[in-house]
Amino acid sequence: MSLICSGDFASVLKVIANQEATIEKMKENFDLLTTFVGQKQNIIEPTLIGISMHNEAMGNWIIQRFMNCENTTRFTDLIGKVIVCDPKRVSERLDVMLQRILS
Repeated sequence: MSLICSGDFASVLKVIANQEATIEKMKENFDLLTTFVGQKQNIIEPTLIGISMHNEAMGNWIIQRFMNCENTTRFTDLIGKVIVCDPKRVSERLDVMLQRILS
Protein backbone atom coordinates (compact mmCIF):
# COMPACT_ATOMS: atom_id res chain seq x y z
CA MET A 1 0.00 0.00 0.00
CA SER A 2 2.84 2.43 0.72
CA LEU A 3 4.04 1.86 -2.86
CA ILE A 4 0.58 2.87 -4.08
CA CYS A 5 0.77 6.09 -2.06
CA SER A 6 3.97 7.28 -3.66
CA GLY A 7 4.88 8.74 -7.02
CA ASP A 8 3.12 7.32 -10.07
CA PHE A 9 0.80 5.22 -7.97
CA ALA A 10 -0.83 8.18 -6.19
CA SER A 11 -3.56 8.26 -8.84
CA VAL A 12 -4.47 4.70 -7.89
CA LEU A 13 -5.07 5.84 -4.32
CA LYS A 14 -7.35 8.59 -5.62
CA VAL A 15 -9.47 5.93 -7.32
CA ILE A 16 -9.49 3.71 -4.22
CA ALA A 17 -10.47 6.68 -2.03
CA ASN A 18 -13.63 7.15 -4.06
CA GLN A 19 -14.79 3.55 -4.34
CA GLU A 20 -17.74 3.25 -2.00
CA ALA A 21 -17.33 -0.50 -1.41
CA THR A 22 -13.68 -0.07 -0.45
CA ILE A 23 -14.46 2.82 1.89
CA GLU A 24 -17.21 0.80 3.59
CA LYS A 25 -14.80 -2.12 4.11
CA MET A 26 -12.29 0.26 5.68
CA LYS A 27 -14.96 1.63 8.00
CA GLU A 28 -16.06 -1.86 8.99
CA ASN A 29 -12.48 -2.86 9.80
CA PHE A 30 -11.26 0.46 11.17
CA ASP A 31 -10.67 -0.86 14.69
CA LEU A 32 -8.34 -3.48 13.22
CA LEU A 33 -6.55 -0.82 11.17
CA THR A 34 -5.95 1.29 14.29
CA THR A 35 -4.07 -1.58 15.91
CA PHE A 36 -1.56 -1.42 13.05
CA VAL A 37 -0.92 2.33 13.23
CA GLY A 38 2.08 1.90 15.51
CA GLN A 39 3.25 -1.46 14.12
CA LYS A 40 2.84 -0.83 10.39
CA GLN A 41 3.08 2.95 10.42
CA ASN A 42 4.85 3.16 7.06
CA ILE A 43 1.91 1.39 5.40
CA ILE A 44 -1.17 2.55 7.31
CA GLU A 45 -0.40 6.26 7.72
CA PRO A 46 0.28 7.10 4.06
CA THR A 47 -2.80 5.14 3.05
CA LEU A 48 -5.11 6.94 5.50
CA ILE A 49 -3.59 10.32 4.64
CA GLY A 50 -3.91 9.68 0.90
CA ILE A 51 -7.52 8.60 1.24
CA SER A 52 -8.25 11.66 3.38
CA MET A 53 -6.71 13.88 0.74
CA HIS A 54 -8.96 12.49 -2.00
CA ASN A 55 -12.16 11.86 -0.04
CA GLU A 56 -13.34 14.74 2.13
CA ALA A 57 -16.04 12.81 3.97
CA MET A 58 -13.74 9.89 4.74
CA GLY A 59 -11.03 12.24 6.00
CA ASN A 60 -13.49 13.84 8.40
CA TRP A 61 -14.73 10.41 9.44
CA ILE A 62 -11.15 9.24 10.12
CA ILE A 63 -10.53 12.27 12.34
CA GLN A 64 -13.72 11.62 14.29
CA ARG A 65 -12.95 7.93 14.71
CA PHE A 66 -9.44 8.56 15.99
CA MET A 67 -10.79 11.23 18.33
CA ASN A 68 -13.27 8.66 19.68
CA CYS A 69 -10.56 6.08 20.40
CA GLU A 70 -9.82 5.31 24.02
CA ASN A 71 -6.19 6.45 23.74
CA THR A 72 -6.53 9.44 21.41
CA THR A 73 -3.05 10.72 22.25
CA ARG A 74 -1.61 7.68 20.50
CA PHE A 75 -3.02 9.03 17.23
CA THR A 76 -2.43 12.78 17.59
CA ASP A 77 0.38 12.88 15.03
CA LEU A 78 -1.71 11.04 12.45
CA ILE A 79 -4.77 13.20 13.19
CA GLY A 80 -2.65 16.27 12.54
CA LYS A 81 -1.38 14.84 9.26
CA VAL A 82 -4.93 14.06 8.12
CA ILE A 83 -6.01 17.60 9.02
CA VAL A 84 -3.26 19.28 6.98
CA CYS A 85 -3.04 16.83 4.06
CA ASP A 86 -5.39 19.01 2.00
CA PRO A 87 -4.82 22.74 2.55
CA LYS A 88 -8.32 23.56 1.26
CA ARG A 89 -9.89 21.56 4.09
CA VAL A 90 -7.70 22.50 7.07
CA SER A 91 -10.17 24.87 8.74
CA GLU A 92 -13.08 22.47 8.20
CA ARG A 93 -11.11 19.57 9.66
CA LEU A 94 -9.95 21.66 12.60
CA ASP A 95 -13.64 22.37 13.23
CA VAL A 96 -14.35 18.61 13.16
CA MET A 97 -11.65 18.08 15.78
CA LEU A 98 -12.78 21.05 17.87
CA GLN A 99 -16.41 19.87 17.86
CA ARG A 100 -15.29 16.48 19.08
CA ILE A 101 -13.19 18.03 21.85
CA LEU A 102 -16.08 20.24 22.97
CA SER A 103 -18.67 17.45 22.96
